[in-house]
Amino acid sequence: MALYDADGSNKQKPSTTAKGYKQLAGYSILPAENTLEKTPTYIIVNEPGVYAFSYPDHTTGQTTSSYITGSKVGLDGDVYSPLKLDINPVKWKKVGAGETAAVGDVIFVYRRIG
Repeated sequence: MALYDADGSNKQKPSTTAKGYKQLAGYSILPAENTLEKTPTYIIVNEPGVYAFSYPDHTTGQTTSSYITGSKVGLDGDVYSPLKLDINPVKWKKVGAGETAAVGDVIFVYRRIG
């Protein structure tokens, strides 16, 4: 599908039916804890800790009110690597004792469409 359409004899205008950059290239966001987001393709956990995730309830179309513990991420000595999880939650929170969440702890990644 073309990104531009003809506009007159020698001009072009942006296509109204073309996909936007998000659909062409994909994108990621850094949602805050307990913030409802669109279902991602996968997530990346950037910080050590215990995390829980909330998923959409496809029977009602609503998000669940409960969270499911999905990962315990820790340090291996002084080395820590981000962890990719092939899960599709709509919210996240940190549940470890004494842990505080920060924007950027979890990345929601959306792969390109088509």
